[in-house]
Amino acid sequence: MNPTGFEYFVIFACIGPILQSIFTMVANVQTDIFSLFLTEEITNILHICIQVVFYAYAKSIQIRTDGDDENSDFELRRKRSILMGVLSYFAVCNFALWVEDSFIETRSSETSWQREYFDNWPVIYNIFNPLSLVFRFNSVLLFLNVLFDKRR
Repeated sequence: MNPTGFEYFVIFACIGPILQSIFTMVANVQTDIFSLFLTEEITNILHICIQVVFYAYAKSIQIRTDGDDENSDFELRRKRSILMGVLSYFAVCNFALWVEDSFIETRSSETSWQREYFDNWPVIYNIFNPLSLVFRFNSVLLFLNVLFDKRR
């Protein structure tokens, strides 16, 4: 894979949600439901790392269009549909997380994790939340680009 400047920018922006998850875990160490936050944030970090690695893999693979027999044609369609499904999954997940973090006001809720986070470290949240939003939105664009490129 030969990454472009935009891809480097998106990979750099993934530091935002990863550090935001780490600081959320640290901020909630004293709470009663720390194990729930720990599981959620570790899953979030794994999701980010897996999608960056999968993006690099999906961009670099070539799907052959020449099938000699019916069996190889079926195998080709199966691999392509799996690839399209995973690319679509990452694009939809990132778009949903971007919408939630951008437009849904969760800071005012009494049980919101953002309320606890704002009270503990508002400056850190204000630094890493924009990076998180940039990563989510631009990764949607990258996954859609690969999705439409592989569809052809």
